[in-house]
Order: sequence, then structure tokens, then C-alpha cells
Amino acid sequence: MPKGTFLILDTDWTGEIKDGDIVDGKVVLKRGKQTKEFILSIPRMDKEKKEFFDDVKPIYFKGKLGGTKPMYILKWNSLYPVAFELKEEFKTFVSPDTNESLTMKIQSLEPIKPEFKDTKILPEMLAETHDMRFLKHMKKYQTGGGGVEAKGIIMFAGIILLLGGIGYLVYYFFLGGNK
Repeated sequence: MPKGTFLILDTDWTGEIKDGDIVDGKVVLKRGKQTKEFILSIPRMDKEKKEFFDDVKPIYFKGKLGGTKPMYILKWNSLYPVAFELKEEFKTFVSPDTNESLTMKIQSLEPIKPEFKDTKILPEMLAETHDMRFLKHMKKYQTGGGGVEAKGIIMFAGIILLLGGIGYLVYYFFLGGNK
């Protein structure tokens, strides 16, 4: 069963990396109590306006032991990964000193916007939007790094003081600390 790495974006600028197994062009990722299935191909339209599915080419990167691993970029609120296509552009520059022209080939990766014939609201999307479960993962970005909360520190300090006080009273009254 092939494995892949998935960058799951909560917003355009925040996300997390997860590993998962790719089965029949799909992956099921778990996040807390939620599980979601992603389809690793995107719907597209050909010139005759017929819908077809085009496999998304992943980004391959080297693993720690020398092998390569596919990486897909996903948005949690979408079924399909972000796909890229290579755009080539030729620009001609003219040197003002020598009047020589130089043609440069510029290549860039641009995200493909999938075209949908008819947009359907899936029951799982409606249920997720209804109870706002998708917002609970945003709390970890609120503080900017997820440190220890002040409430936890206060509770810890209170428990330490309580145990210290009890220990002092036991020492003072029962173990003869008043002699």
C-alpha cells in the first residue's frame, strides 16, 4: 500500500502535515475525532464540455532514508487536492547598449482551478457546517504556537502550594516540629 505525505491547510496560511495510506486513488485522514476522505484526482472539463477526472501529480521529495515520497496539498474543506501545471512564457529583452535581443524562457508552477459541472452540497459538508466542527482546529493558531495556558500554570502552582502546606502541618504537629 503506497504511503504519502499530506499538507492539510486549515486556511490559506495555516496547516499541518500528516502521513497516510493511498488506496485506489483516495486517502482517508484522521484529525481528532473527524475522518475525511480525499480524492487524489480533480474533475476537469474537456473542449466538448465533458467532465473527466485527471490524476493530480504530487510533489516528490526525498525521505530520510534516501527514498522518495509523494506529497499532496489539501484543504480540509475540499475533497480534491491542489493541482499544479507548468506554464511556459517567452520574454524578449533588448539591450539598450548593443541593441541585441535576448529571448528568455520563464517556467512557473501555477495552481489549477478545478471546474465543476454542477456543484452539489454533500451531507457531510452540511453537517460539518451546521455544528461548526471545522472551527475547533483553529484554536491552536490563536496563541501562535500552543504554549502552556495560564490557567494550567495557576492550577499547578495551587496544587504545589496545597501539598507544601499539608506537608508543613504534618511535620509541625505530628512529627514534632514544634520542639
